[in-house]
Amino acid sequence: MPNNAGDARDVGAAVVVEVEALSKRYGAAVAVADVSFTVAEGEIFGILGPNGAGKTTIVECVQGLRRPDVGRVRILGLDPHRDRVELRRLFGGIALQEDEGCKKLRFRFEGDAGGVEAAAIAAG
Repeated sequence: MPNNAGDARDVGAAVVVEVEALSKRYGAAVAVADVSFTVAEGEIFGILGPNGAGKTTIVECVQGLRRPDVGRVRILGLDPHRDRVELRRLFGGIALQEDEGCKKLRFRFEGDAGGVEAAAIAAG
């Protein structure tokens, strides 16, 4: 008997993330080739693989930080690149992991930081 416990699709949950035939190259290097998956509301989903397998590229395409060369990505039916303003309104800024978007973050310190020097806060 198959164990379908926790499979949100069995109870008719809406598809939240849809990736169809996603492919991405960097020059001659193929980072992602023909990847497809869906994530339903309430489903826990992970992408596993060795270094260089394309996991970060997939996540960046889902976040709208990179455009796939081929294929389609939808979040609640919206294109994460074209509709990023609407998706940000719905979800706020989401960083699923360290990615290119995190490298672009800049902070400005204002006011009292509880007696902690700004340099100490910036150093972490």
